[in-house]
Amino acid sequence: MTTDPKSAQDKAPVRTQARARRRELVASRDLEADAARLAEHVLALVATHAHTHAGTNAGTHAGTHAGGVCRVAAYTAYGTEPPTHLLVQSLEAAGHEVILPQLLEDRSLDWTRDGLPLGSSAISTATVIVTPGLAVDRARTRLGQGGGSYDRALLRRRPDALVVTLLHDGELSETPLPHDAHDQPVDGIVSADTGWLDLR
Repeated sequence: MTTDPKSAQDKAPVRTQARARRRELVASRDLEADAARLAEHVLALVATHAHTHAGTNAGTHAGTHAGGVCRVAAYTAYGTEPPTHLLVQSLEAAGHEVILPQLLEDRSLDWTRDGLPLGSSAISTATVIVTPGLAVDRARTRLGQGGGSYDRALLRRRPDALVVTLLHDGELSETPLPHDAHDQPVDGIVSADTGWLDLR
């Protein structure tokens, strides 16, 4: 990925603007309806990706199993983030293994399943990784909350893992976002109205 000329110091005002825009967007959304649509979109995406990789990776990677069932790294949304509660429930109901992040004191991510810690390397077993973000641009740059937790975690992802960021409709940035060398690209975004948008 080409590094954007904007420097890291530009991220703070961009985050402030993104958060303000998100508050405005959320005020006019039916978040429970959005939760249902996001769950539907992600479930279909996971099923397609898992089925595509089941033939080549089953028995090789812990994250993909026969029958199109796989391990998904998701997260619990908070505040004005796109809601994920129905997404997690739908994935588990479909038989997928869902692991969730736990923020540690050093701002790295441990991963848990059913409340049991799996360690920071567990993300390497996920076939699909669903990340939070404030915005994503066409060059696949994700603007996070500023802690760098996901960028460090994504360094451990398996090469064929699909990395997806959940956004509200209207949060895809048509102008380049600030980008640093350590920022990890995403493969695409999912929003309630638009669904899956592949940016690769």
